[in-house]
Amino acid sequence: MLAAFLCAGIVLLGMSMKWLKTYFRCQSFPSTSGHLLKADIAYASSGEGGGGYTPVVEFEYEVNGAQYQSRQLTSLAFQVLKSGAKAQALVDQLRAEPNVTVYYDPRAPWVGFLQHSTIWGVIATALMGLVFSGISVGLWIHLHRG
Repeated sequence: MLAAFLCAGIVLLGMSMKWLKTYFRCQSFPSTSGHLLKADIAYASSGEGGGGYTPVVEFEYEVNGAQYQSRQLTSLAFQVLKSGAKAQALVDQLRAEPNVTVYYDPRAPWVGFLQHSTIWGVIATALMGLVFSGISVGLWIHLHRG
């Protein structure tokens, strides 16, 4: 059990460090005009009895004369499950103005997204990693006290 908590903590901290680097790098990405092709809602199950809704988008844009399509809503490519009403409101907002601003990676222009992510998902992941690591240290101390 000690090893499981330690591994979970290390994995979560590693993921959060990678996402944090990506988060800050994406803040300076250039933007271009694009056109929304699709905006719908999908239900995603998060396991036993849990789940929520997530907007599903598809859009096209041009960078340096090349055409690209993307399905990435936010700069960090993970889903945040929302209530049906919140997901619908976002989809309605996108559909109301199909001409969108697309942010793209200048080193890989095929990586485009519509919104910058918030840092809260990264922070939450890092905190979970710290909790799991702390539990593993606590278990180790408890087991080796004699």
